[in-house]
Amino acid sequence: MASSGRTEREIYNDFIVSIRDNLKSRGIVDRVEYFGSRYKGTAIDSSDYDNLFVKRDQTIMVQPSPSYPNFVYLTMSYGQKINKSDRLKMFRAEMQQSLRNVGASSFAQIANAYGPTVVLSYRKAQLSFSVDTVYGLEVGGQIYIGKPSPDDMDDDFLWYKDVAKEEKEKMRNIDFDNGIGKMVLRRLKKLKDIEPTLQQLKSCAFEQALMYLKDQYTDVVFWRENNMLEILKALLLFMEAALRNGTLPVYFDRNDDVIRGLTPDKKNQLANRFRNLAKNPAIVIQKTN
Repeated sequence: MASSGRTEREIYNDFIVSIRDNLKSRGIVDRVEYFGSRYKGTAIDSSDYDNLFVKRDQTIMVQPSPSYPNFVYLTMSYGQKINKSDRLKMFRAEMQQSLRNVGASSFAQIANAYGPTVVLSYRKAQLSFSVDTVYGLEVGGQIYIGKPSPDDMDDDFLWYKDVAKEEKEKMRNIDFDNGIGKMVLRRLKKLKDIEPTLQQLKSCAFEQALMYLKDQYTDVVFWRENNMLEILKALLLFMEAALRNGTLPVYFDRNDDVIRGLTPDKKNQLANRFRNLAKNPAIVIQKTN
């Protein structure tokens, strides 16, 4: 509980809402989407929430990229392509202005900016957390973000067709029984924070693995809360197999790979750790209680 009598979660949400409302009042965004997506940051208590700041513009024209599935070119109505680096710089400057406008600049600041993400750092009294924020453009109900292209040979005019909504719906379907999917994810993400070996892995890898696992195990009995150890074991073995194979494609974008960038040695190290954990998944429960 925070010293003000409000919970940390309430302070976190109030902070985001104040920034959102200020950006919205100045026409920078229309809304904030809360996604448990692969733009996962380091918010309070390994939060499931990330913040996608969305600007709606129906006048933009969309042209698919011939080289990269799920990437497009966005063009203004007068023919000029939209540069994602320029938009990120704009978003960062507007975010800084919002921190000043809401009176938060003395205890919150921009800590970093990478890819499509601007990271806010909040430190006040005994409470500190960071918030990952992402700027997106919505055209025709589809959100696009400035994510780097798969081969890292980036094009400043390529925008990524976001799949967070599809991921969110898939996770909702997994959680039909007491939220067992989220329970497992929370434990694995907490384990990742505890174990140095696992920290080199993106948190979103567990979410991708869980979605694949749901396709493999279709019996509703398997997804009962009292079967958590078996679910954990299956997920740990899936992670080991993916790392041995050297690839873990994003569920809704098979051209993207969440373990791309890990060296063969790191993949092998992680695979060995998941194999050992799968032998006794109760260790995960013990470490994350």
